[in-house]
Parts: sequence; structure tokens; C-alpha cells
Amino acid sequence: MRKIYVVLLVFIIYGSAAFAQSEGASEAFNRGTSAANDGQFQLAKMYYESALESLKQAGLNSSAQAAKIEYNLGVCNFRLGESGEAVKHFKLAVRLRDGKYQKAFYALGMAQTELGNWKAARESYISAINLKKDDPEAWFDLALIFCCEKNYDKAAEVFRAAIKYGASDLAASHNNLGVILAFGGAIDSAEAEFQVAVSQADEKFPVARQNLQILRAFRQKHQPELLAKLEINKKRKHQ
Repeated sequence: MRKIYVVLLVFIIYGSAAFAQSEGASEAFNRGTSAANDGQFQLAKMYYESALESLKQAGLNSSAQAAKIEYNLGVCNFRLGESGEAVKHFKLAVRLRDGKYQKAFYALGMAQTELGNWKAARESYISAINLKKDDPEAWFDLALIFCCEKNYDKAAEVFRAAIKYGASDLAASHNNLGVILAFGGAIDSAEAEFQVAVSQADEKFPVARQNLQILRAFRQKHQPELLAKLEINKKRKHQ
């Protein structure tokens, strides 16, 4: 799954203008984002919390600007391994935007996934997709949740959507679809997916090649236990 990041420079500029009614919030927000982009997430949290306090004093704590800060706080918590706290901030961000915050829904899905809350993660990814149907990463991560829930038919359907919309790691999408097809007995289709995955993969992604070799061994030996060795890839090669 892809990583999530704080709002980058273009949004810092937008944020400064949006916080014109609260100079303190604007300065703290920019300092927080600079710290976060340098990997200093604990320091960034301090600045973002200060920005929220400034917005509260200005009577803007229910604003879209507050939602952006809550989102960034959630990202910091997530990157610090504090997924439970991240969930709280992402939920607040969504609520402050009246349920129209696609990026926060996606991040919420990631945090819930880290906590092993499959149902909550699934619902969050679906909400993200409802707001942006062509988000391939949300489709990919939703498919992984269906795999965790052992709903492989649905996972196959969703991996196809990830491929359709151009997931950043198409090799993993084709590989995972191939595994599911093999489990379902569609050996020819599975082999075709593995071949596509191998053609798109690099040396850092040996899983597809291994799966292709296992499948071809199964064709020769007809040993069902070989299929149990097929591997679904749950990490992106650039993560």
C-alpha cells in the first residue's frame, strides 16, 4: 500500500492564505509541515496542535483549515506508529469536511488496516472510492482487505479495478489477481496474470516470478499442495 504524507509545499502556500484570519495558526501550520517533511513528526505534532489552538481562539476550530490540520496530525501519528491516535484525527478531519474528505478516508483505511480492523478499513476505502472512483491505490488496498477477509471473489473484482485505473504497482495487482485465479482453478488465466506481472516487475519484486514457477510446477506434477505456496504481495515495491 502506498504511504501517506503531510500536505506538501503547494498546500503550505494555500494554507498561509487560508489562515489569514489567524497569523499564529498560519505560522504554526507552516512550521509543522516543514518539520514533518523533514521526518520530525513529534515536533510537527507540537506545531499542528499549536495551530489548532490558534484556530480555536479565532473561532475557526470547525473550519476546513482545522480539517487539514487534523489530517496532518493523523499522518504524523501514523508515521510514528500510533495508528489508534491517527484514527481519531482522520475521523475528525472527515467530520469537519462533512464527509467530503477523500484523502482522509483513504488514510483512515490505512490506519484501520494497521490495527487489523478489516471491516472499518473496508468501509473507509469504499468511502474514499465513492468520492474518487478512479483512485487506483484505494482500489488496491481495498482488494487486500478482501483478501484478509478471505473474500477472494470480491478481491479479484477489485484488483481488476486497480489495474483498470492504473495502480502504481501494476505488477503486484496482476500477481495478486493471478494467485486468486489459481486458487479458483483458473490456471491458464492465472499463468497469464503472472506473466504480465513478471514483465512489469523488476529485481526488487521476485514474488511474481516465483509464483509463475510454482504454477508451472503444478501443471507438471499435479500436486495441489504446490498452490498453497503461491504468495499474495501486500507491500508495494517502492514502500
